[in-house]
Amino acid sequence: MSCGVPVVASNIRPITELVKRGETGLLYRGQNVDDAIRQLYGILDNPALHKKMSQNAIAHVREKFSIEKTAEQYVQLLKRTVFPENGLNEVNGRD
Repeated sequence: MSCGVPVVASNIRPITELVKRGETGLLYRGQNVDDAIRQLYGILDNPALHKKMSQNAIAHVREKFSIEKTAEQYVQLLKRTVFPENGLNEVNGRD
């Protein structure tokens, strides 16, 4: 997705948390190979859809999974883990 490639993946968790159906890619039912092939051709046969999903995939990765976003999530997790009783207000004063 970060390279602008729309994803075709199985409609199971945690994949459904990453791939947004119709926006960043398409999802097929379980392990249904015929459905997977239909989804692939649905993108390949529609250049406008491919382009839209490609742009959306890049934006989705940048918004949700950039190094800055991921690092901030880890910092917040560490603060909650190390100082669970203090809350973030007191933790921020210790930065």
